[in-house]
Amino acid sequence: MNDEVISWYVNGFTGVKGTCYDGQYLYDTDHTIAADGSGATLSNKGTAEFSTTALDAALLVVAGWEDPSGRKLKVKMTHILHGPTLAATMRATFKKSTVDAGGDNEYYEMLIPIEVPEIEDGSWFLIDARKRVRPVILQIRRDPTLSSPSNKMDDHTAFHTKNYEFGTECTFGCGYGPWHLTWASDASA
Repeated sequence: MNDEVISWYVNGFTGVKGTCYDGQYLYDTDHTIAADGSGATLSNKGTAEFSTTALDAALLVVAGWEDPSGRKLKVKMTHILHGPTLAATMRATFKKSTVDAGGDNEYYEMLIPIEVPEIEDGSWFLIDARKRVRPVILQIRRDPTLSSPSNKMDDHTAFHTKNYEFGTECTFGCGYGPWHLTWASDASA
């Protein structure tokens, strides 16, 4: 199930998995807060490679998001998804309490980095995971259950071959939730 959720984030630039309530890709430059598509357009997509300067710029954009009546959306990014190519950078940025030149690291524990092997390029994704609703919603329709063709451990065939077959089955689906709870850069610049 985690792989499916991650694939929805990773494919959020292209619309392969669908679009948000406003008809835009999950990560796009012309979202609207109003459900009817009216009002100012907002962007939750960047193109910069990861750096603390790019991170600061992204967080500044997110902090400026307002609803149609002018109230701040109060989005606070808590996690950052990244691929293996950024692993060392993320450790240095968010896991070290001091910087190499000495002094305190202002980014220490600011975000929780999550390395995702499916992210093969330099793209990075910020997520506000404080609320029950997430940018990608996982709906479990039937919980995973463990099953076996034979539930007896002393089954004749299993006893002789020393092979026991088990499997799981479940029913679930994913979809896009509120786009303004995430921001991402495809690192194309």
